[in-house]
Amino acid sequence: MVTKAQLTFNAPAAVTNTYTLSDKDGYIGFNYATIYHAPSGKVYTKTYDGDLAIHGNNYRIPLSSISNEGTLIGYFYEVNEQETWYYDSKKIVVLRSDTVYRIIRLPKEFELYTEINGSLVYISNMSAYKEIYTFSGKEFVKRGYTDVINTKFDGNIYISGKSYYTATNGNDSLVIYELLPTSFRFKKVAAYATGKVTIRQFTNVQNLTAQGTDKEKAILQIKNGVIKKNVAENETVYNLINAETYPYDFLKLKDGYRQIVNITQPTEKAPLFISQDYANLLDYENHYGSFYAGTGNKPLRIFNSIKKYPALFSNNNSNAIFSLRQDEAGDIWAGSYNGGITIIHNEEAHALPNNKAKITNGGSAFNKNMYLLDEGFGRGLFRINKAGKSRRLTKRYVWVLHLHY
Repeated sequence: MVTKAQLTFNAPAAVTNTYTLSDKDGYIGFNYATIYHAPSGKVYTKTYDGDLAIHGNNYRIPLSSISNEGTLIGYFYEVNEQETWYYDSKKIVVLRSDTVYRIIRLPKEFELYTEINGSLVYISNMSAYKEIYTFSGKEFVKRGYTDVINTKFDGNIYISGKSYYTATNGNDSLVIYELLPTSFRFKKVAAYATGKVTIRQFTNVQNLTAQGTDKEKAILQIKNGVIKKNVAENETVYNLINAETYPYDFLKLKDGYRQIVNITQPTEKAPLFISQDYANLLDYENHYGSFYAGTGNKPLRIFNSIKKYPALFSNNNSNAIFSLRQDEAGDIWAGSYNGGITIIHNEEAHALPNNKAKITNGGSAFNKNMYLLDEGFGRGLFRINKAGKSRRLTKRYVWVLHLHY
């Protein structure tokens, strides 16, 4: 029986050590805002109080506290075994030889754009001009200036090949800009008369999907530079992907999970900073095929193609589906915040009786049981079978970066 709130990290490939954060490290409930398992095997943490620490096999190195000004949840980037950067919307913290070497404060209007070749790229996202700065471990240096942009960028980064793009949507036109990494200037590369829209999927400059921000929220698809309607006007597809809906959990059928919300750390395959939202929802569908999606205020839906978003169940009590897990038999367990647990067998949904658990993100199948997390007061981890019989295992659970363990 589990008695402590804890989280064990699996080390990256070729790294042998793992580390378990538990009560002895102050890891109680909602303590850590950011956790990063570096390629070297070290674990870097930042608490919501601004305390930094480095963890390894049976050791913990507390570092100096840093200001909580800016976003509470930041990012770590390990440059090498001796130097790691922590960065958020207001500062860059250089960690060198397991100490806080220096802190660089960022001006109010600065925004992190991306990471290119071991440098963090920031922009001054003013309405009348853009200044581009880089940080590579030593100095915060101005690199470029663009003064032809009269609206702010939308805050998202779109990557195609080795190129980096962003967009504005002023005067009812969608305008796309490319960052030129040699001159560090933004170049206008495309403009479309779309009206007020938000980009939902970006393949390249001439092929993308956008959604209107008006009441209709129509889906537009741009193919080879030509605007086309992607779905019929009477198809109710927007209730999953509009700005009022927050996808919580994604499950690709048969061969694993795909969570696309809160992408927070650079990886070897995707070494770039990406916006923490669901703008790439349709792109994930194109890459991974059919999958299930649980949303914050709409029913569970199955994605078969861009044009079809069939609801699997939509009773009023199942308005927040936070957890999707597939068991050994291939059945999918959908845990909702207000509607208990539903088991999906052969695309038919069956609610478990007498279960009022407030399911949050998480879940693991083992030996014909499902292990889930209940956010209700005095709840925590519990085990339940398909007959609805459950047993409470612990009254604690761990919450990190909107993920529960």
